[in-house]
Amino acid sequence: DRWTDIHSKLIFWEVLFNKLSDSQIAEIKSDPGLKSKNHYIDSVRKYAPHTLSEPEEKILSATSSVSGSAFARLFDETVNGIQFSFTDGGKETLKTESEILALLHSPSQDVRKRASVSLAEGLNQNAKLITYIYNMVLADHRMRSKLRGFTHPSQSRNMANETDLPTLTNLIDSCVQFYPEVEKYYRLKTKLLGLNQMNDYDRYAPLSDTDEKIPFEECRRMVVDSYTDFDPEFGRIAGRFFEERWIDAEMRPGKRGGGFCCSVTPDHHPFILVNYSGSLRDVLTVAHEVGHGIHQFLSAKAGILECDAPLTMAETASVFGEMLTFDRLLKRVKNPEDRLALRCGQIDDQIATIFRQIAMTRFELKCHESGMEKGELAEEDFNRCWVEVNRELYGESILLSDSYRHGWKYIPHFIHTPFYCYAYSFAQLFVLALFSKYKNNTP
Repeated sequence: DRWTDIHSKLIFWEVLFNKLSDSQIAEIKSDPGLKSKNHYIDSVRKYAPHTLSEPEEKILSATSSVSGSAFARLFDETVNGIQFSFTDGGKETLKTESEILALLHSPSQDVRKRASVSLAEGLNQNAKLITYIYNMVLADHRMRSKLRGFTHPSQSRNMANETDLPTLTNLIDSCVQFYPEVEKYYRLKTKLLGLNQMNDYDRYAPLSDTDEKIPFEECRRMVVDSYTDFDPEFGRIAGRFFEERWIDAEMRPGKRGGGFCCSVTPDHHPFILVNYSGSLRDVLTVAHEVGHGIHQFLSAKAGILECDAPLTMAETASVFGEMLTFDRLLKRVKNPEDRLALRCGQIDDQIATIFRQIAMTRFELKCHESGMEKGELAEEDFNRCWVEVNRELYGESILLSDSYRHGWKYIPHFIHTPFYCYAYSFAQLFVLALFSKYKNNTP
């Protein structure tokens, strides 16, 4: 409420600014004292065609905390509060979302299958509420887009990302063109695992039977050393996140799943949340979030108006940091079988980052477009869209179980930040090119 009140008092400036003529804007930008603010001026100015009157803007601002953001909070409290029942060795335990998702990486196919069923059952208990929440998010997005004159569901996100619809379309089409390579990889992995058929819960199965747990202190050394080898200043900043306890890593009931880095203001350090279970994948997640933290820490000197990067750029440092850490891990492993297992794990993650995020974006497009045509959608509509886009991705290489149709229900990006997901794909492809130049020492 305090933020809404402050924002409401500042709305007049943006409305007046966007009423200025192009010649007036050019005169402002030519001022030597404002040269460093030209990017900010342009970023505000591009919204001029979509800026409403001051009273209308105040109404939208005042209702924001009881519309989309309110449903996002309800989603978090609902999903984070789910306890997933899992029986192991005859003993039933209740697990958090992060704990049950971690079991999908187990060497045991039986454990993976039961974890998949448990995840679906827990989500399905809240299916009606989650379906309603997503419908309200879609409706709120439609209403605000229509009021502002946006012509495509992704337009507002594309503008915030400093990109456009043709670029997004090209990204999606380019990735879809290579879907057969994903199918080819999973057919190969099926053979490497000794399976007759790969199921959806087998995608992240490790080639190695060892279920090694890496202590958090060792994770700290790996991540800090990886950044230090790249740049001592990066390493120093990375170290501060651990030394000054800016990372919440413990897994506990009620805690939000996944990982993220939250910047506050330029005069305060960022905070990181992860759910660390000790897996190699968790180490890379920590490296990813610390990359965000380093980026936000260094961008603070740009000031409050320029410190935030668009999502497409914001994911660059994080994905680059993941690759630095993976490269360091790979150098330590000499056994060919273990190296193959690491490589497959990396390919799994890159498929998830590039292709699965595109599938998620296509899911969002289907949902938003269907909502525009039909209004409120049924749970089965969402389930069907989810299965369709994933079937197109995996082809015949992966058998999608009945449980898999519930997979859209725990993904917060759909609720909090519509059309966020393609930024991961964009960043991963960009970083693959950057990392190649870095490794080959080319400008």
